[in-house]
Amino acid sequence: MPLSEIKKMLGIDRGVRKILAISEGWKLFNPEYWNKIEKKYIEFQRSLDRKVKGSSNWKKVKSKMSSMGKKTSNRMKDLCHKTSRELVDKSDLLALEKLETSKMVSKENKKVGKWTRDGMLKACWGKLAFFIVYKAKGAGKWYMFVSPSNTSKRCSNANCGKINKELKDEETFLCPSCGYKEDRDVNAAKNILWKAQKKLGLIKTG
Repeated sequence: MPLSEIKKMLGIDRGVRKILAISEGWKLFNPEYWNKIEKKYIEFQRSLDRKVKGSSNWKKVKSKMSSMGKKTSNRMKDLCHKTSRELVDKSDLLALEKLETSKMVSKENKKVGKWTRDGMLKACWGKLAFFIVYKAKGAGKWYMFVSPSNTSKRCSNANCGKINKELKDEETFLCPSCGYKEDRDVNAAKNILWKAQKKLGLIKTG
């Protein structure tokens, strides 16, 4: 697809608050599902700790943990497939940020547990990006990765663009300069798209 034919564009923000937020405003589930899985995993782990390693009961619990992991992985993979297909079908250009997963899933992040941070979320982000890229390539669509710098702090209002250096850990972005209010992650998704548009020369720089 020639650059001049790009009409529909989407910015995609992947994160912990919401696994996926789109510049159009919709979001893909929050950590509640992951937290349920996390709690179940902890229950299994505690049960294992109370049993003799290698015993019949220990093996039963280990088998249940493995089964849960496979089911969760399959569910996540299916969700990523369906979501990436929907995103590619409804857009000519998809913009994502280059993720620093080590920071996003650091121990300081209390939104989800360690097992979820170190395993499922990393896999989910990776699969989403992989599926989006190869499906975009197959459909002849554009995709671009941009720097995540200030995507959360910048006001996505087209008439503003100021950086809120005092941004707090809140669900809503509120610009102190123009008063623009938006879901924090949707605001980031809009800025991700803005960076891609700017890089491709689809909007004026400045």
